[in-house]
Amino acid sequence: MKILFTTAIFPPDLGGPATYVDGLSRSFVQRGHQATILAFSDRPGEEEDLGGALRLRRIPRGSRRRWRMMRAIREEVRTHELVYANDLHEVTAAALRGCECPLAMKVVGDNIWQIARLRGLDDTLDQFQIRRYGLRTEIRRRLHRWGVRRADRVIVPSEYLGGIVRGWEVEPERIQVVPNAVPASFREEPISREEARLEFGIKEKTVLFVGRLTNWKGVDHLIRAVASLSAEIRLSIVGEGPMRAELEALVESLQVGDRVHFLGSIDHETLPRLYRAADVFVLPSSYEGLPHVVLEAMSQETPVVATAVGGTVELVRDGETGRLVPFADVERLASAIDQVLSDSVFAKRVASGGRDLVIDRTWENLVSRTESSLKELASTRDLQG
Repeated sequence: MKILFTTAIFPPDLGGPATYVDGLSRSFVQRGHQATILAFSDRPGEEEDLGGALRLRRIPRGSRRRWRMMRAIREEVRTHELVYANDLHEVTAAALRGCECPLAMKVVGDNIWQIARLRGLDDTLDQFQIRRYGLRTEIRRRLHRWGVRRADRVIVPSEYLGGIVRGWEVEPERIQVVPNAVPASFREEPISREEARLEFGIKEKTVLFVGRLTNWKGVDHLIRAVASLSAEIRLSIVGEGPMRAELEALVESLQVGDRVHFLGSIDHETLPRLYRAADVFVLPSSYEGLPHVVLEAMSQETPVVATAVGGTVELVRDGETGRLVPFADVERLASAIDQVLSDSVFAKRVASGGRDLVIDRTWENLVSRTESSLKELASTRDLQG
């Protein structure tokens, strides 16, 4: 196949879509396919040969970025057999109007809800699906859902997100669940927990969070929960985001600056050892599609405590592969963390259960399932033509 990828971000940009498109396109080329990537970039004007049959075009960010992307899609689609859109759903769909090229999309959440949350909306993703909002939000939501409905195939990482997409009036037969995978770097033989703790200089019981610091991740609740526990317990926060300054102010107001440490961004080569060094990984968010970070923690046999939201419950089974608590319930969150830290038998049991759960969640399996889905889509359109 000759596949055209569209994405809002691509390395050196950080984020799930950037990592996913980079890894998937390279894996497809290794399997004999050809691929071109169209990506927004702060260093535009560059066309790069990424090796073999993989090519990258960077589209300038700015006020006319969507128009530039649409023009680039129209130019490239003539020499490609299939388009796979990541993030840029409505832009890609609009560019392909009147074109017979098959269109697949990866949906990992509701982009319009995320924008609204960043602008102060308190509603959860599920509430957002059924409530009405201001004119600007409604226009954006309708355009986004229109774009997704134009896809011939919608790939989602969880059954939960499949249900969300069905609510956008996408027929069930056009939706396929391809679960997220554990990155290859997390599959290497892990060092011992003692070696990992020695590497990072960790002596106290340590709680770990990894993720973007946004207002739906619930890191403020995690800080309050840790502050209510023994003074010997430490919290390490990995990631950046718009909430960092507010979270740092909360740490100062609670007078736990000596116990809560903001580590910023950590490279993926280092992360497996950091997970392994922690005593418990906590994901206190109000929404998750199918969280990579939970898969990563489980692969390192680190016990997981998470909120019972979205696709998280497809990974964390309470008492079997981790602990589940309600979102924003600081007291129950603290209690679950304390249980893992104080009950070594329980901690080992759920850590082992988590490890067993992710054994077959390999990158190769994800690539194979995605490749089969796109091949089927391309062949179906050929038969229709």
